[in-house]
Amino acid sequence: MTLWIALASPALACGGFFCDNTTPVTQAGEQIVFAIDAGRGTVTVQVRVAYTGPSESFAWVVPVPGIPELGVTSNGLFDALSTRTAPVHMLSVRLDECQSSGWDSDTDTDSDTDTDTESSDTGSTVEVVAAAEVGPYETVTLQAESSAALIAWLQENGYDVPDAMDAAIAPYVAQGQYLLALKLLKDRDTGDLQPISMTYPGSVGSIPIQLTSVAAQPGMPLEVYVFGDHRAVPVSYLHVVPNPFAYDWFTGPASGPGSWADTIGRAADEAGGHAFATDFSGPTQSLSGVFYQGQYDASLARLDDLLAAADWWQEVVRTFPPSAAILEVFRRQIPVPLGIDETSFYNCVACYADEIAGQPFDPAAATADLDANVVQPLRDAEGLVAAYPHLSRLTSSLDAVEMTVDPVFDLNADMPQTVDRFHTAELTYQCDGGASGSAPRTFTVEPEGYTVALPSAEYLAAIGQSEYQYLSALGAFAALQIEQTATSGMATVLADEHAWLEEQIAILNARTADLNGEPPGASGESPPDARSCGCEQGAGPGGAWVLALWPWLRRRVSSRSR
Repeated sequence: MTLWIALASPALACGGFFCDNTTPVTQAGEQIVFAIDAGRGTVTVQVRVAYTGPSESFAWVVPVPGIPELGVTSNGLFDALSTRTAPVHMLSVRLDECQSSGWDSDTDTDSDTDTDTESSDTGSTVEVVAAAEVGPYETVTLQAESSAALIAWLQENGYDVPDAMDAAIAPYVAQGQYLLALKLLKDRDTGDLQPISMTYPGSVGSIPIQLTSVAAQPGMPLEVYVFGDHRAVPVSYLHVVPNPFAYDWFTGPASGPGSWADTIGRAADEAGGHAFATDFSGPTQSLSGVFYQGQYDASLARLDDLLAAADWWQEVVRTFPPSAAILEVFRRQIPVPLGIDETSFYNCVACYADEIAGQPFDPAAATADLDANVVQPLRDAEGLVAAYPHLSRLTSSLDAVEMTVDPVFDLNADMPQTVDRFHTAELTYQCDGGASGSAPRTFTVEPEGYTVALPSAEYLAAIGQSEYQYLSALGAFAALQIEQTATSGMATVLADEHAWLEEQIAILNARTADLNGEPPGASGESPPDARSCGCEQGAGPGGAWVLALWPWLRRRVSSRSR
């Protein structure tokens, strides 16, 4: 049972999220799940919360269009969605008539409600529409006449928010939106944080990104999941189709230049900074049974009869996969005895049966805690899969200065409903009986079928270039297509680089054919130049449409590292 307790996966947040009265938390990203129920006219949003710092300083403020029904959900929802929908890039290698090299020609590489009205010192009123304890949180839903009054009320009532929030929250207050504020209950600490769930009247999913700008890091990634009857599309932002040659198929980096996240970030930049790409769209049936399994019910029934804390712990560990939520239940129900290391204790409570024999333990209360904070959120997650036939995943990244328009997502039944998360390519060595190192090669990307000629591995080593660098001219534009999507109809294409890409492939193929696999300088030729990233407006082929057709589609210089 060694190291049963694992570190929780990186948590994420949306809305205004603060650590003290002067400095907002630097948000590394946002991960949000929407469920749009057109029949009921409601939207459910689930958000994973991140925070490091003293529990008494935790404060989180989220604008919502209606009085929300609140609950907690499971980190497992986000983990499973990410695992099942994340893009996967597979590069296969084929050796045609090559001498034995020890390579496996089929190798794949994966990248991847009481109401109170109170007056603040500003003279404006703040209305407390609802107040409740939800999971580890103390929550209030407010409406205010001014942002200054709202901030003053929050600060006076123990919500540690900065004065700097004023400019970011003002647009939402002016629109008459409700403001949900959360802080930890007095007996809870930051380890108790759970994803929060909110259901309110509405027909679209919206991210209050303007408020997020107070705490956002440069190039902050956004990961959005939408459950509904059909595919989800951005309606306040543009949509981009990434260029497969902007991605580094040969090393598959998880982050940084050449990664898929960087490719989408660059594509969004080329669309003016306000754009999303669709990573996945398809039926939810593949997720059936992922979140909630029948043995949990049987385990809950057994747990009520286990009077000893060590026996109760043993049954939980045997049945449930480890999670931060379970660890918090253990902390509340089976406290660590004095003088014992927490990790050692919770990895083997049974090993300390004598030390905890005198501690009070209520199996019914402990089981109820487990049911409410671990099992029920998993049931709710499974309910999403059963209730909604379709799931979409959309991603982007934004700098704080770009967080001027809230992303809004709606369902579209007219556009193609399936977007495959699996991307494949093939690298072929044309040995013709020789060694693979000196063989010319081809690189083919599917399903587009683009085929590019590559010189031999020996040639690239001699000129000091990788395959990705040699092909960099083809990835000068990360957005192969920029589109405007809406709630109905097909996407309107604003910019299309397919013809430019085909032209660049033809040019590169002709230059590669002239090399004949010879080392540089053998026939007096210079190696092909890698084209620049095209970050300046109008640079290189294809840049003209940026200025001539859509002046507002500008390419910004991002603080994201290239």
